[in-house]
Amino acid sequence: MFRDSVFHRYAHCWRCKSPLLYRASDQWFVKEAIKDQILKENKKVKWVPDWAGEKRFHNWIEGARDWCISRQRFWGIPLPIWECACGNFTVVSSIDEIKSLGGKVPEDLHKPYIDEVSLNCPKCSQKMKRVPDIADVWFDSGASTWSSLGYPQNSEKFNELFPIDFITEGLDQTRGWFYTLMLESFIIFDRAPYNQVLMNDFVLDQFGQKMSKSLGNVVDPKDVIAKYGADVTRFYLLWEIAPWDKLKFNWENVESIFRTFNILWNAYKFVTLYMSLDKYDVNTPLEDVKKYLRDEDKWVLSRINTLTKEVEENFDTLELHFIPRKIKEFILEDLSRWYIRLVRERMWLEGDDKEKISAYATSFYVFKRLSKLLAPISPFVSEAIYKNFVDESSIHLSDWDKHDASFIDSELELNMSILRNIIEGTLHARQKAGIKLRWPISKVIVETQDENVKRAVLALSEIMKKQINVKEIVIGEVIQELEILPNHKSIGPKFKGDAKKVVDLLKTHNPCFIKSGFEKDGVFDLDGFQISPEDVNFNYLLPKGYELSEFENGRVYLYTVITEELKSEAIAREVIRRIQEMRKQANLNVEEYINSYVESTFESELKHHEDYIKRETRSKSLVFSKDNNYIDKEWEIDGDKFLIGIKKLN
Repeated sequence: MFRDSVFHRYAHCWRCKSPLLYRASDQWFVKEAIKDQILKENKKVKWVPDWAGEKRFHNWIEGARDWCISRQRFWGIPLPIWECACGNFTVVSSIDEIKSLGGKVPEDLHKPYIDEVSLNCPKCSQKMKRVPDIADVWFDSGASTWSSLGYPQNSEKFNELFPIDFITEGLDQTRGWFYTLMLESFIIFDRAPYNQVLMNDFVLDQFGQKMSKSLGNVVDPKDVIAKYGADVTRFYLLWEIAPWDKLKFNWENVESIFRTFNILWNAYKFVTLYMSLDKYDVNTPLEDVKKYLRDEDKWVLSRINTLTKEVEENFDTLELHFIPRKIKEFILEDLSRWYIRLVRERMWLEGDDKEKISAYATSFYVFKRLSKLLAPISPFVSEAIYKNFVDESSIHLSDWDKHDASFIDSELELNMSILRNIIEGTLHARQKAGIKLRWPISKVIVETQDENVKRAVLALSEIMKKQINVKEIVIGEVIQELEILPNHKSIGPKFKGDAKKVVDLLKTHNPCFIKSGFEKDGVFDLDGFQISPEDVNFNYLLPKGYELSEFENGRVYLYTVITEELKSEAIAREVIRRIQEMRKQANLNVEEYINSYVESTFESELKHHEDYIKRETRSKSLVFSKDNNYIDKEWEIDGDKFLIGIKKLN
């Protein structure tokens, strides 16, 4: 006799992990007899992703078995089945039928009250009792698409809203709710109860493991909300990955979204601060200032409407993860790092300057639209921004603002994108040359063969001048000297004893001729020595006074010579920055005026820009000698020490 142990899978209680004992019992089933019809109907439904419907749900329907709909519980929907001692079963379909069979309808149709209702048996007239079972909760939820509309008692809402446009749930519901909805709807109405289905996958830990208390890797949503807020949490969950892919929860990425929301709030506070100081009327129609709009205004108006158009398309296709990604990029790159940067000085202008008012009107339009785009994802911050601007009860009770195609200017958006690349290249050249942005330069040369780049520079040259602090922008080229250097690692082994002679000959030949020979023939005859491209290295030497940086489809040359006039302007900008820093340290409000003094060795340079300094620092007076009763501080510019004093005006 042989005896051994066999290891196999066995069901255990999910809570206490004890082995389960199987016990057969009589149950009620819905027979699966309409499989082919449901498979055909499923093809009419739009599934996102498509494989969820075409494969996962299709395969579940194909393999579906009879559905056990009965449960032995106290609370739930009682099965409307009455049993007679004669063996007859009656399925009751309505309250009226209970009455017609001699039953008294209780106020509450749940257990235990419904169990007290006896009905007359249609076959033998004896009293029937309800079977003790209740319905599977999925049998109840499978009717939700019409029962929640009050059907069949109320058909008005049903006729208006059924079938529903959209549902979403987890991937496990392909064998749960998605299926029970489809099955019951087809039994009753011969059609699918939904037009579109979005399937979600699960949230895992950062390593892709299923979250479990026993593993200690559970992230409680309450903890995330407590630290970062519901808006950030919701935005992150939609931003991180496509809904139908597994989400590996990452705290660092949540922090990144939190920083984005801080940047959005700071941009909003900056704009509203100056609007409130000027008592700007948000009801001012954009049309009233349209002729005063500058290129940056038209660009951001185009961008927010392009964004709106793309968001609408993503909502329609249910590619919902693209929406927060595009909104995040707009907040960081377009709104905060670009548009606010471009209009900051316009908002500092005094009085009812039209350029300032047009910047306000544009900003209001952008923030109002942006709050609408955010509302479905991050309802609280969008509500706060919207209600501060608009005197309405709630953003969530307002209509969606569809994109306005008249504002979309694709060419302007392309030009601005190109310009930003050029500016980035120019700032890199400044950094290499060691020239701070506050120091103006006389000229920048843009070298390119790309007509789009040329068009962008010509169209937006004023923005470029201001952003890189340059007096002149030229589209052209800078002639560079070509230098040739021997590659000793190649020349030595190749020419052996003649290597030194080859190196000396390279010094006597024009590098341009050698390079042309390589391009034409692949080799060059160097007085009897055949050299090839690997034997040399070519370098371009910039003319004195230039710094070079490359950008996509071109180069930018920075003329680095600083004249005395440029230096005086730079010193004025340096002083302005330091006075503004002292204002900040003194906790002065932006609208408050001061008196200032600067005691330095560059008085003549500052006097040349006196009005500019006073305007930028809100100084009523500016003197060039030390004064008492001022808050003063010593500063330094390139080794020159000087003293600044400020005093708040009463």
